[in-house]
Amino acid sequence: MLLKIISTFILSFSLQAQDLSKPFSLDDEEKSAPQEDISVPVESSSVEHELDKELSIPTLTSPVIDQANILSPKDQAVLAKKIKSIMASNGPQIQILIIQDLLGQSIEEFSIRVAEKWQIGEKEKGNGVIVLMSKNDREIRIEVGEGIEGELTDVDSHQIIQNIFVPNFRQGNFFTGFNQALDAIALEFDVKDVVPQNSRARKLVALRHQKEKMQSLVLPLIIFFVFFPIITRFIGKNPLIRSVAGSTFLAGLIFLFVGQIFFIILAAIFGFIIGMIGPLNFLMAVLSSGGRRGHYGGGMSSGGGWSGGGGGFSGGGASGSW
Repeated sequence: MLLKIISTFILSFSLQAQDLSKPFSLDDEEKSAPQEDISVPVESSSVEHELDKELSIPTLTSPVIDQANILSPKDQAVLAKKIKSIMASNGPQIQILIIQDLLGQSIEEFSIRVAEKWQIGEKEKGNGVIVLMSKNDREIRIEVGEGIEGELTDVDSHQIIQNIFVPNFRQGNFFTGFNQALDAIALEFDVKDVVPQNSRARKLVALRHQKEKMQSLVLPLIIFFVFFPIITRFIGKNPLIRSVAGSTFLAGLIFLFVGQIFFIILAAIFGFIIGMIGPLNFLMAVLSSGGRRGHYGGGMSSGGGWSGGGGGFSGGGASGSW
């Protein structure tokens, strides 16, 4: 009996010894867990480092700054000369900046940063224009100074991008795109001497002006043709009165078709007087006048170099891609 108890005790002790001699798998799992946790902050730190990158703004040294090397020195010189000619003719101060990549920033954000640092245009006139292109992003923006947003509107900028930049850039004609865009901007400020007669920009701007004029006629025409029959119904069949009314209507139409809509009422008054005189009805045509807009002066350069003049920007302009 005593021998049986001793053998049982020895067997139990040997089993416990075997359990203690096994590898510590639980400890190994606890050691491997921190390794997985360590990899997470390393990856997060890398992402934060990429986001912290900020695209630097180059020093302003010339009307054309090409960091992507898409323009030859000769092309840059031609564009720079045209920019200075536009400015000398009381046009805006235009700046071209070509970069390689936006590094994740929006072109609008970087453009306004450039505008705030360079201050293209004159301080008292706000007549600067920045044309920014990112080669790798295939994006283009026209940033317009706050003083000339009525001259070079957002619609104007958008149409220059869509009708000039996009088709030329898609074919790799970068110089032609910039050159024609400068022509179009110059024409918006009635600077015509620097724009060749056969320039595509002349045709595009002329077509747009014609379209704007036709659109401005729609509402007045509706008013005329709706109210004139009503008025004639009250006039009756008196020949003199009908003649006066017809002359008034004709005078209004004459002024309408030359684009001076705000003179319609005045034209009607003159038409009434002339209708009573008789043969002088058509003298109203001499009161027609042309012209689209006035314009601001150019930017400024100092000491024979090239610099901004304190021009302000408020986000006007347009962006596009090709």
